[in-house]
Amino acid sequence: MSQVAIFLALPFGLALAAAAALRLAGGDGAGARLSGAAVPAGFLAAWTWLHGLTLVPSGLVEVAAPVALGGALAGLALDATAARPGWRMIVGAVFVAAGVWAATGLVGAVSQPPADAPAKAALWVGIIALTAAWTGTLLRLRRYSASNGAEGAALLAALAAGLGLTAAALGAMPIAAPAAGLAASALGFMVLAGPLGLPLAGGAVLGGGGALLGLTQALAVDWPGSIIPLIVLALGLFAGGTAQRLPGAARWRPAWMLALALLPGLLAAATALALRG
Repeated sequence: MSQVAIFLALPFGLALAAAAALRLAGGDGAGARLSGAAVPAGFLAAWTWLHGLTLVPSGLVEVAAPVALGGALAGLALDATAARPGWRMIVGAVFVAAGVWAATGLVGAVSQPPADAPAKAALWVGIIALTAAWTGTLLRLRRYSASNGAEGAALLAALAAGLGLTAAALGAMPIAAPAAGLAASALGFMVLAGPLGLPLAGGAVLGGGGALLGLTQALAVDWPGSIIPLIVLALGLFAGGTAQRLPGAARWRPAWMLALALLPGLLAAATALALRG
């Protein structure tokens, strides 16, 4: 078996096994909610394969691991206590603020803000765009926190796979490899979420979504020419409505979601290749 196959099998298998274990241990209620933490667990396993056990970021790429861990822990706390929507909103807002700060703070924009007006304006535009991206993506994933977690996991897997392909097209392999691991982890959870009706709960939304957004903002900041492909990739967030209208039983919706949300990712990768060439 090739190294690539082993690398992808690790997060897939770990997410599948962790989701099953949490569901069996906690039952229909708490176990189903806590099973979402399997998604960031699989991603962190892939990250450890690539980078070892390091959670202190030295650059934007390294932010994805601590963001995934922090999101997983915050989501687990919310899910274990069956927190009310108000608390979830507060924790989500703090999580978004931390993610945006990471994108600006690690590049020195916070500690050493630009002096000239155009650079200041560009910084604020970037902060607003990142806040919108984090908020919109997490809210979209949050829509699948009831019993249709398989669809949400399919969306997350498609976005991560599209991000990985786009990063590979730009030559950004430090982004492409962990994005592929995240996609495999989300697929592992999806396989179990469908038959068991597992939700895409807080651990998956904050942990998995945070990992996706951490990698995305690193690509946007560190690799020139990625902004337009990433805008194309974001169209995958709106695949849910189309997937629900397509023919077939409800059990096929995750497959429709995966296919439809992956199309913008393929187009984003093609756009990245065209711009790079």
